[in-house]
Amino acid sequence: MKWNTKKSVTLAGLLALLLVPSTAQANRPFLTDDGAIAEVGEMEVQFWTELVPGNGDGWAVAPLGNLELSTTVTRGVEFTLGGGVGFDADGEMTVINPMLELKTLWLSADGGRPGVAWSVGVHAPFGTGSGASPATTVYTMVPLTFEGEEVALHLNLGWVMGWEEGFQTGNLLAGAGLEWAFGGGPLAGIAEVFAGDDGDAAAGFEPLGQLGLRFEATDALTLDAGVISSFEGDWMVQAGLVWVLELFGRET
Repeated sequence: MKWNTKKSVTLAGLLALLLVPSTAQANRPFLTDDGAIAEVGEMEVQFWTELVPGNGDGWAVAPLGNLELSTTVTRGVEFTLGGGVGFDADGEMTVINPMLELKTLWLSADGGRPGVAWSVGVHAPFGTGSGASPATTVYTMVPLTFEGEEVALHLNLGWVMGWEEGFQTGNLLAGAGLEWAFGGGPLAGIAEVFAGDDGDAAAGFEPLGQLGLRFEATDALTLDAGVISSFEGDWMVQAGLVWVLELFGRET
């Protein structure tokens, strides 16, 4: 589940912050991706919901449910399909443009070396309502992960391009995220800064920050929550889960 909390004075303002986390994330609640992929035979189910605060009247009625399914059917290549549905500030239903991503693992994090991956994805213009975009958006990114016993650092660098009756625009994507497993236990804290939106090439390069927590409830289920804020003071809350399913026998 992922919660969206941004000022709901205008829907456009809400969506500008809301849609940034739409990229495939193997390590929720990060906006940055990690240099790793699912194990062969696994499917990672990521679900999150979002809430936005009202103007002094409690939470606005603008929840958005998002779902991503990631699986690796052949060694080193992961596929992710994602989308979102909800209601905008006027109570009208909206469907976010669906996303398809391919991610390859170049180097796994092991023995002090970083994990290095490469991803390419597309947001197709098949959404409806105020949360949808008429543009086709394509992005590519290189995520890196440096792992220690209790601390991991994720770095992202990429590019996003959009087409709407011709070339729309292009923008840089960048992010840095730090996670710390307290005492090596099931609870971890995260802090990150991210700029750019892989679902909207026209969104610019406005930085966002996030502080959050992730709890490993079981080997297959993790729960998370985070507060994301722009440097102008707009903010959102997200809460979600990642459920790992074994679809077929893993390679040994």
